[in-house]
Amino acid sequence: MPTIEIDINAYVVPSDHRVFKCSPGKTYRFFETIQDSRAIFLDIRGLDVLGTRPDQWNWQSALEIVSADRWDRELESRSRGNKPSSSQGINKTDRRNITFLKQLLLEAKKGDFVIVPVEGYTRQILIGEFTTNPGSARSVEAVDAGTSRNFVGRSVKWHNGVEKRRLSESLIKVLHTQTAVFLLGKDLYPEVYKWSLGDYIYNDLHNADFSTTKDKFTAEDSAVISVWLNGFEALRHALETDCVQTLPGSFAAMGLMKLPDVTSSELTVNINSPGAFSIRYHGRFPIVLMAMLTLSSCSPGDVASSQIQINLRQIGDAPTDCAFQISRETESYIQALAYPRLEEVCKLGARAKADASLRTNARLK
Repeated sequence: MPTIEIDINAYVVPSDHRVFKCSPGKTYRFFETIQDSRAIFLDIRGLDVLGTRPDQWNWQSALEIVSADRWDRELESRSRGNKPSSSQGINKTDRRNITFLKQLLLEAKKGDFVIVPVEGYTRQILIGEFTTNPGSARSVEAVDAGTSRNFVGRSVKWHNGVEKRRLSESLIKVLHTQTAVFLLGKDLYPEVYKWSLGDYIYNDLHNADFSTTKDKFTAEDSAVISVWLNGFEALRHALETDCVQTLPGSFAAMGLMKLPDVTSSELTVNINSPGAFSIRYHGRFPIVLMAMLTLSSCSPGDVASSQIQINLRQIGDAPTDCAFQISRETESYIQALAYPRLEEVCKLGARAKADASLRTNARLK
């Protein structure tokens, strides 16, 4: 049997994935350095003498360095005429900073995400992925009060960022917390994945983005896309409730079917330039849609007679069987459509791409 291979730019996120927030220092002063160096570090001076293997550090020595750095800053502050705010010797603040340091250097796993907030609301926050295992660090040079110093941090690669003003109030409130390093609540993870990855799979939650860059988006364009989307919603509902045999013989008629809101996927529409359609569902349906739009470039005969192979991207140690499962589910959609509905689907999908400029992050390989 021939195979149609599709590369889908959707990320599979492991179920134990974590998202940290890390401060870029007071007044966001190390934000640009963190961005340019692709490294996350805390504003603690002198740790570089311990080397770049925190898993081998003497952490009592680290605590003493943290305390000495705090006291040096206290003396610098007093020299500028400020009132005393702390005393010499290890205190509660030093121990708290060691906790933050261990979270960053020893606890965050390879593949975990970190958000770095930015000053103001019109600049983009940074969303990075740790690229090294915990216990492995690197030296980062940064200018502190006019002096070049070395700090110790973790390497990251940046994913998509987003202007802070576009975040939910809940996420903005969390990012404004002054705590240097902490874990975000899992209820905020889908929003982070939405902005940083776009198309993603996290546990059973699947999100797929579609876009249109058409300058003049018309009622006809909207109708074509709506019929295509709702037709597949009807098919999904029929497959899940084992009533495919009750579907009308025309895909266009399926596109006008009334479906219960409670079982439908969540659709977000934003028609600007570019326009965006975001589909989220607790099931594989959104990613299957990405595959079906891509398959509209093929002949119905080839689609019907071929095995489908989906390729996905992985974050960290995400499960590797998601692509296989989505491939088989896509085949079940194709089988349930059959002729003449499969031919309608291919034509309607091709029309959506050609006339309404509908696009998604997937391509035939």
